[in-house]
Amino acid sequence: MDGLFGKYRVLLAPMAGVTDIAFRTLCREAGADMAFTEMVSAKALCYQDRKTLPLLELGEGEHPAAVQLFGS
Repeated sequence: MDGLFGKYRVLLAPMAGVTDIAFRTLCREAGADMAFTEMVSAKALCYQDRKTLPLLELGEGEHPAAVQLFGS
């Protein structure tokens, strides 16, 4: 039976300051089916904050992936 995330059973949750590319790569190698980037501020995206875009970078072959936005 497919759940909310389809066939994916092991998901890596978004964690501010933790789930960078290196950490997500290690978790995928350990069996995570899908990983979230670090939490990203919607306001920072609107103002094109230079520190925010690197949070959205994905590693080579890092698909599927997800982003958790916070703010309004």
